[in-house]
Amino acid sequence: MITARTIPGVVLDAHHDIYELNALRRRGVEHPLASVLVPKWRKAGLDMLVFAIGGDSQLHANYADQPLRGTLENLDGLRQEIAAAGEVRLIRHREDLPTAPGGPFALMLTLEGGRPIEGSLGLLRTLFELGLRMMQPVWNYRNELGDGAMEARTGGGLSQAGVAVIQEVNRLGIVLDVAHFAPSGFWQVLEINRGPLVCSHANAAAVTPHPRNLADDQIRAVASTGGVVGLQHSPGRVHATEPTLERLLDHLDHMARVAGIEHVGIGLDLAGKTGSRPPKDERFATTEPKALIGFETVEEFPNLIEGILRRGYKPADASKILGGNFLRVFNHVIPSRTA
Repeated sequence: MITARTIPGVVLDAHHDIYELNALRRRGVEHPLASVLVPKWRKAGLDMLVFAIGGDSQLHANYADQPLRGTLENLDGLRQEIAAAGEVRLIRHREDLPTAPGGPFALMLTLEGGRPIEGSLGLLRTLFELGLRMMQPVWNYRNELGDGAMEARTGGGLSQAGVAVIQEVNRLGIVLDVAHFAPSGFWQVLEINRGPLVCSHANAAAVTPHPRNLADDQIRAVASTGGVVGLQHSPGRVHATEPTLERLLDHLDHMARVAGIEHVGIGLDLAGKTGSRPPKDERFATTEPKALIGFETVEEFPNLIEGILRRGYKPADASKILGGNFLRVFNHVIPSRTA
């Protein structure tokens, strides 16, 4: 039987939202991180998640439209959950990153959209002190920093605040995530950014055209920084009508050909059961398929590993895809405890 331990190295998912944790807490589940989620993630074979604890979506703020307050409440709730779980580590320094399977389950904090910082470098620095180590400046629509992928019609890119935030992200040692950028903003980021960046969750537009997928020149541009693009689970971004595990692996093959094995990773964006979407988020609701056949839930993660090996990737290369490539970037960007 294929498991995550079939391949060497740490296995990580570079994008997972806090939605399911919050949904379980709302239902009164006691310490859901320890009692439900970490056991599920470990059974799937994961050692680490990049955890979105805030952002532009109202779901990040428990259905309210108060992104900063929602992020701070999520941080407080997550700290309570980590304290109750015991065997969970919050990544603050590169020395905290896992080097081998086993040990405490690792969580690294990100924002999926910059609304919580309200264009303020002071708020960005405060969230850094509270544990933020990755940041995606935009989500689907426009915020103080720039235009998201669903606003591409405007041709808009980064605002002046967005430029300043990216420069401060670089200075602090926060991993910069270009997922969800409209094309103009994406290329403006490439002009400003210093060091490796990531696109935590996106597939190949050449395989499946979608506003959230990356064109080949964008994939190559991320790779040129030493960065990584994370393969995404979302069915409509895998295939418009027939999303299957095999179609997802087609995206992997294409991105590996375009950018090289060293620049592809996993960023599933597989949120679990979260409840209905808030009205504001419904502006971007679509009729896309709801299930990825052959890989519907995180518990079926071993199916993805089996598929990667079946496509002919050697275990050492599979290890890079499943965690090693993102860890390389994180080790480069995140500050050392002794810095």
